[in-house]
Amino acid sequence: MNLIDLDTWTPVALVAGLIATVSLTVGSGSMLGRLSLCAICVATNIRYVLWRSIYTIPEPDTLVATLWVDAFFAMELCSQLGALLISLFMSRTLNRSKEAESHQLSFLSSAPVDVFIATYNESREILERTIIGQRPSSIPTSGYGFSTTEPAQRSSSSPQSLKASTLFGSRVSTLRPAT
Repeated sequence: MNLIDLDTWTPVALVAGLIATVSLTVGSGSMLGRLSLCAICVATNIRYVLWRSIYTIPEPDTLVATLWVDAFFAMELCSQLGALLISLFMSRTLNRSKEAESHQLSFLSSAPVDVFIATYNESREILERTIIGQRPSSIPTSGYGFSTTEPAQRSSSSPQSLKASTLFGSRVSTLRPAT
């Protein structure tokens, strides 16, 4: 296989150009754009499976070799089927903006929130960054409760929990597995 050979790069360039053309002209946000990009993915997957089945599967030598090749090819077909299903499911979208806006003034939007963070002997700095990353700016800090899961060996008043509760003014508790 020559990397400078035109036969090597022509299919890649055609598919890349087709994807760029669809993305720039139609846009990936529209239904036509998503279906076009999905069709390109499906077509390239089908072309790959045909190429793989026709040109790369060796002639059967022994029964064991044939079973091995066929089993591997069947697993590869399952993988390609999974990729096709992902293309199908990911190309379908549902715009729920109106529904979200209608529920924006719901009494549940100001309800307290509990966040569970699984930890295992992390340092204070990592725990602080995790809690800061989990805090949305629209909910007051007093409506938050943080729970960290800790190993049973750590004491109940760990420096991480005390520091987090003083930093964020939140309810911070430590959950331990039953021993």
